[in-house]
Amino acid sequence: MRKLLMSFLIVMLVLPSAAGAQPADPVGTVSTGDDEVYRAYDNPDVYFDAIAGILIFGTVYDDDTAASRSLDTAAAIFVASLRSGVASDEMGGGDYEFGELEDAEIGQIGDESTASLLPFELFESFEGEYGVVIVRQGAWVQVLIGFGIGEVDVVAELETIATEIQPRWPSDEAISVREDGLRTGGVWDMTPMPEDLPEGFEIDEDFEEGPAATTDSIVPLDPVSSDVDEEPTDPGTSDEEEPVESESPGVRALPLIPDDEVEEPTTTDTPDPIASPTDTSEDEPADGPDAPDAMDPAEDEQADGPAPMDTPAMNERLAQPFDVSFEIIIAEGRYARNDDGSCSGSGLIETLTADDEAGVEGQLALREGNGDALATSELDGAGMVGYDTVLEQDVCYMTARFSDVPGRSQYILVAGESVIGRFGYDALTSGEPVLVVIGAD
Repeated sequence: MRKLLMSFLIVMLVLPSAAGAQPADPVGTVSTGDDEVYRAYDNPDVYFDAIAGILIFGTVYDDDTAASRSLDTAAAIFVASLRSGVASDEMGGGDYEFGELEDAEIGQIGDESTASLLPFELFESFEGEYGVVIVRQGAWVQVLIGFGIGEVDVVAELETIATEIQPRWPSDEAISVREDGLRTGGVWDMTPMPEDLPEGFEIDEDFEEGPAATTDSIVPLDPVSSDVDEEPTDPGTSDEEEPVESESPGVRALPLIPDDEVEEPTTTDTPDPIASPTDTSEDEPADGPDAPDAMDPAEDEQADGPAPMDTPAMNERLAQPFDVSFEIIIAEGRYARNDDGSCSGSGLIETLTADDEAGVEGQLALREGNGDALATSELDGAGMVGYDTVLEQDVCYMTARFSDVPGRSQYILVAGESVIGRFGYDALTSGEPVLVVIGAD
């Protein structure tokens, strides 16, 4: 099996050749074990600016811990094997120059996922890259390796394939053979089928290896699997609603530049209540962080904060990490204004506002329930005083941005030991800044 992998890694360095027609009998080699599987594809008509070959192999480990450890070493082992193979006399190692293995960004897939990139130069003329994407689900680990020359983003394309087939495994289905000779079910479900790849890829029979079928049944191919019939839609009665402009906190006018002489508002109308970050209705009261007493941490410990919004359950494996920005406004009377236009005070505001001279860093955390922090962020400098056109008063205004927040169905926003907001996944992934108002009547 290891010799098979090494051969593929070396062969991928040369331009692919067309694969022969696939036989009616099962494709590839039958292995004696049932915990490893290999499958490879060539793209015989591609030479530049696209992936030229893909190798996928999966392993079932004894337990989750052993599987998780493999993610730290799989990419390094791949690179070491590749360098060793290319250095052999028969490959003419001088034709290939490799860069250093580097981490690549990837969204969350399964229980754990990592990605790596290995740049190289071919014949001192062509630049290319290897991409490695590794996904763990339980004790099962899937590794996808791709290769391309020119303008190609190998990791992104491998990530798309891994995400597409992620719901199929781990699988306890019987292993069977399709009409095209490919095995499916069980450990084979960690490998993509031709219909999961871009057009042009062909199975490479020389690298197909894994356990035999456990059933004699032949799986028929659906010739119209990619052309699913859909009910015709009357353009005049479409269920899709026209986009409606909403008064989202993300389009809220920011406070004005601090000004010692604030002009009194000319209107006597009562200001509309401020929409909370989780408000989804104009007619219902907001569930957001209406926390007039949040300034006293002792009182925060006695209160559970606003009731969490009813967010539909979600599959955390499918939720991608995201970035989110918060705009935090502290209402008048809850802070003190400094001579330089910044705001300060005691209690919660002391936790929020940064004071470089005192060595205090304003920091927020997003948590899942009362668990460990999923992400943390420092507030963008000291809070500044400005006039807010909605509250019609001076407020203390500050912002914070979180990056790569893991997908969860519910979050709490915490400053120190004080909960200042509760949100659902949809509220934080709308693409708009989330507004948090503290101390407003």
